[in-house]
Amino acid sequence: MDTICFIPARYGSTRFPGKPLALIGGKPMVWHVYENAEMTGAFNHIVVLTESPIVVEECRKYKIPALQTSDRHQTATDRAAEAAGLLKAHRYILLFGDEPMLTPGKIRQFLRGAADTASAVQACAPFARQADADKDTTVKYSLSTHNTIVGASRRDFPYATDASAGEERVYKHIGLFACTPQILKIYRETPRSFTEESESIELLRLLEKGVHVKAVKLKTDAMSVDVPSDLDYVRKQMEK
Repeated sequence: MDTICFIPARYGSTRFPGKPLALIGGKPMVWHVYENAEMTGAFNHIVVLTESPIVVEECRKYKIPALQTSDRHQTATDRAAEAAGLLKAHRYILLFGDEPMLTPGKIRQFLRGAADTASAVQACAPFARQADADKDTTVKYSLSTHNTIVGASRRDFPYATDASAGEERVYKHIGLFACTPQILKIYRETPRSFTEESESIELLRLLEKGVHVKAVKLKTDAMSVDVPSDLDYVRKQMEK
């Protein structure tokens, strides 16, 4: 079964302009993400998706396949939906370009958890640091007892633990998503809703359409780089 890994890497990030090319250990962030995907040996193709010719040119320097997409896309999944119209596969994996700490092992763990027939699968993780839980840039997912995502918000949920079962119910977003072409078709054909616009969480588009999204829990302290201040922590962890 053909599987393509897309690495969305938006140069014009509102919270961190130029983020994909921020240096970690002398190499751009997008290079680290690509290398981690490549080392899994799990994909037929790996392609960076970006709206910027600057990122495309930088990728060429490192012999990284890159595709320039429209600059009108407001989400990574919309960018992937455009690319899927050109690059056909049975399954797509979105590995977000701001996740340089996701190791090949963790990516493979996610792929094993996403190997069933679920049409949409999202990675998540317990909160390793209270600071992550407190940040309003952190996307939080509320999970059902069947490990499907039933809610998503950047705000705090009034519940985090199921006291009766002694289980966590709220997990943080990890930028790793698996889906079928049909799921990306939903993104192409469905406009953003008021809720998605308000929260700036693209997964809400699927939840509002009634799509069941499976959650794969990863044990990882990986931090995505959302804002410049996150970069200091990530650099220190990766350069140890």
